[in-house]
Amino acid sequence: MSDKRHDGSGSVAFAADRIDGRLLDSLLLLEGVFRDMLDAVLLADARQRIVGANPAALALFEYDADTLIGQPLAMLDADTPARDRPGHDRIDAANRVTPPHQPHIRAYRSARGRLFDGETRRGILGDDTADQPLTLMIVRDVSERIAIDRATARLHDVASSQHMGFDERVHEMLRIGCDLFELPIGVLSHIKGETYEIVDVIHPDDGLAAGSLFDLRDTYCASTLAAGGPIAYHDVSRHEIRHQSCYATFGLESYIGSPVWVDAELYGTLCFSSTTPRRPFPAQHLQFAGLIAQWLGHELARRADYLALCETRDRLRVAATTDDLTGLANRRRLGQLLDEERGRTRRYGAPFSVLLIDFDHFKAINDRHGHGVGDEALQLFARVATEALRTTDTVGRWGGEEFLVVLPNTDADGARRLAERVADRIRSTPLPTADAELALTVSIGIVAFDGAEKIDALVSRADRALYQAKASGRDRVAMG
Repeated sequence: MSDKRHDGSGSVAFAADRIDGRLLDSLLLLEGVFRDMLDAVLLADARQRIVGANPAALALFEYDADTLIGQPLAMLDADTPARDRPGHDRIDAANRVTPPHQPHIRAYRSARGRLFDGETRRGILGDDTADQPLTLMIVRDVSERIAIDRATARLHDVASSQHMGFDERVHEMLRIGCDLFELPIGVLSHIKGETYEIVDVIHPDDGLAAGSLFDLRDTYCASTLAAGGPIAYHDVSRHEIRHQSCYATFGLESYIGSPVWVDAELYGTLCFSSTTPRRPFPAQHLQFAGLIAQWLGHELARRADYLALCETRDRLRVAATTDDLTGLANRRRLGQLLDEERGRTRRYGAPFSVLLIDFDHFKAINDRHGHGVGDEALQLFARVATEALRTTDTVGRWGGEEFLVVLPNTDADGARRLAERVADRIRSTPLPTADAELALTVSIGIVAFDGAEKIDALVSRADRALYQAKASGRDRVAMG
């Protein structure tokens, strides 16, 4: 038989002189089937030398027929040099089967060095009477499918991680996209009106930073939003988008992006890009970009819910420990602080003192000027006392027009000086009213913790000292 080869221009290439005549006749009858198959079809002789290849095989492995025909099958393996591997010189006749074997994944290398995973089905053509049985291999490139499966598994691990914080999860999702799409730049943006803000970014030379602001119209993401879903450009220089300002601004040649929605509201975009072109994006890549955007939307929604919960919790905590009128600590919070200071003093021996303060003639203020002015007097006290005291001190409303001050690390002498300061400040700060300025004064009882007494006893002593100050003429301080 003559050596019949085709150059891959649409026909199946055969090495006719290496194929059993009966098999060759059968193969020629099947040539049309092999030619039209989208999967790569390879035929190898008993020595595992390639004797046939369809156009899909020549395209997948990036060889021309003259170069490929006659070469060992092992040349196509990713980890094998262009020579036969030991143990593949002959086909074991006992393994001759007409149906293909179960598919398996094998790593291949094309003529141009491209590595890919091929789903491979392998079988034997010919029976025991054939002088030269042939190996039939059908190969389908499943690299993208495997890469997406692995990326999806990574995405699930990140989203369900109990050890990563929000920022770590978002950044790792960007990295997963960069790895899958083989693009060095990944960006999550937040869009308000025409302002494009970078929330998180992966960039090879730190050319972009979180917090950077751009005009949305100068970004590729404007097209993403206009499309309403994932879009991709593998070679921008050949696309009409090259005439838009984004190409002049950023010079990106390849791009894939998707809108990010949070609770049905547009949040921003997710995109990956490079300054160099790449091979066309398969449809699975567009779907995966949308999947990452969807997962990021869930993360952002969960983050928003968490922050709202924290804000509500903080408001409730403040409401539970704060006096509504004055904004000072309420009696409940003062009680907690007194217990804490008592425990600290008993453990470490540091002193602490308490001031109990009461407005002088407060009932007269309410009766003559109304409760509104009385409330203003209480608010004025809160402001003046806070300014007069140290940052370590806590002043709170004990009840009605009475206030209590907790003074950590303060002995009786220090407490007296602070009490005098508060009284002086109140005395020198009149309250403006509709009629005239209203002079205010306070009486203050002072006690220092004795190291053993209960809080109730401590406050009772302060109350007796306060009564003494009032009985002595008001507008003064008294030690208890």
